[in-house]
Amino acid sequence: MWAQQRLKGQHEDLGLLSRAEKGYGTMAAHLPRGVKPVAGGRPVGETWMSSLDGDIELSAITIPGTHDSAAFTSMFPFIQTQTLNIMQQLNAGIRYLDLRCGLLDNQVEMVHGEAILGLKLSLVLDAMYLWLASHPSEALIVQLKQDRKSERSNVRFAQAIFSCLAQNPQRWRTANTTPKLCELRGRIQLFRRFATTYPCAYGIDVTQWMDNPSHPFTISTKHEVQVTVQDHYSFPDPQPLPSVIATKGGNISQLLDLHTSSIFTTKYRLVRLQ
Repeated sequence: MWAQQRLKGQHEDLGLLSRAEKGYGTMAAHLPRGVKPVAGGRPVGETWMSSLDGDIELSAITIPGTHDSAAFTSMFPFIQTQTLNIMQQLNAGIRYLDLRCGLLDNQVEMVHGEAILGLKLSLVLDAMYLWLASHPSEALIVQLKQDRKSERSNVRFAQAIFSCLAQNPQRWRTANTTPKLCELRGRIQLFRRFATTYPCAYGIDVTQWMDNPSHPFTISTKHEVQVTVQDHYSFPDPQPLPSVIATKGGNISQLLDLHTSSIFTTKYRLVRLQ
C-alpha cells in the first residue's frame, strides 16, 4: 500500500496509478503494436518468463530491454527515446531497464544526459514494485547509471541510490553473481554503472563500460561475471540513414559472430539497437 499511496499522492498526474489499479497496467486498449491479448485479457508479453525453467541462469535468457528507459516524459526528439511509460514497457515484455540518473537538491532525478526528465527515481521504482506484485513469475534487470553531475546536493550519488533501494530491499538482488531465474522471480537484479566505495559488494559491477566503441567489448568483474557489450551509437561524420542502419547492423553481427565462435565464453551479451 505504501507504494500505491506515494504514486497517488505525488504523481497521479502521470496516469500510472489509474493503470496500476486496473490490473497494474493490463491496458488492453493501449497495447503496443504487435502485442496481442490472450485469454483473461492479459497480453502474452506480461508473463513470458512464467514458461521458463527456474533453474536456467539469467545470462542464458534472451532478455529484451530499452535504452534510456525513463526518457518518455519529453517530446523533444534528442531527449525522448521511448513512447511507453515504465509499466507499459514491462507489459510489452521488456525486462531490462536502463535508468540514467542525476542528483538535484539531494533527490535522484531521471535524466537523459544534461536533460532533467521531471521524474524521480522513486516513482519509477514504485511503478516497478507495483508491477512485480502482480507478476510474481517475472524477473527484471535494472542498470543504474549516473548520467549527470550532481547539483545543489551534499550527499554522494551512491548513497542516494542505496537509500532509494533500501525502501524496498526485498525486491532487490544486489549480489554480484549471476542468479538462476528461480532466485529472481518477483525481484530485480542490479547492474551497477556508478562508482561506490564498496565496488565488490553491491550489484554486478559494469562500471568498466566503454563509451561508443566501434567493436564489442567485454567487462570481467572480480567475481567472474563477464558481460560483452555492443554499444556503438555515434558516428564521427554525418551519414544517410541507410548507411547508419547498415553500419549498426554490422556492429550487431560482430556480437552474434562472437556468440557462435568457440572463443566466446562470456555470460551476458548486451546489444544496443539505437
